Amino acid sequence: MMSNKEHIGLLIKSKLEEDGRSVRWLAQKIHCQRRNVYDIFDRTSINTALLLKISLVLKTNFFVHFSEIYENVIKRTENTEQKIYDIVPEDDIHIGNLIKRKLGEDGRSVKWLAEKICCNRSNIYNIINNRACIDTAQLMMICFALETNFFEYFVQKYCYLGN
Repeated sequence: MMSNKEHIGLLIKSKLEEDGRSVRWLAQKIHCQRRNVYDIFDRTSINTALLLKISLVLKTNFFVHFSEIYENVIKRTENTEQKIYDIVPEDDIHIGNLIKRKLGEDGRSVKWLAEKICCNRSNIYNIINNRACIDTAQLMMICFALETNFFEYFVQKYCYLGN
């Protein structure tokens, strides 16, 4: 069973309640129906573009949550010193390009990544060539495969949130 600490929908709901805001208010701010906000509360994974929008509206950097999960899993599973990657670009680059860059740096192929995360090569090509955002669960699998905390990109880029 997943704890509230690991459930992005419940974290968003909790922040909304903490701020004394309504579901209607959030729905208006992120331009969606109220029922979609309730659906978000049930999610354990969320599209990065939607999460950014919610983070900005609630002035809370929810990407920190995924970054911490990644770091905690790495600490529990690695016996060697953790590698540190500089994946935060200076310009506004999309997540597909970050993944593509990391694949190139590591000399890994699209086929290799597709096999590691159990999907088709066409899905990986779609991610690295077309996507500015990605589902957080899929990004977490890619983080583990490439041993890189891509969530840290969002944490660093949007670290001013909540200040």
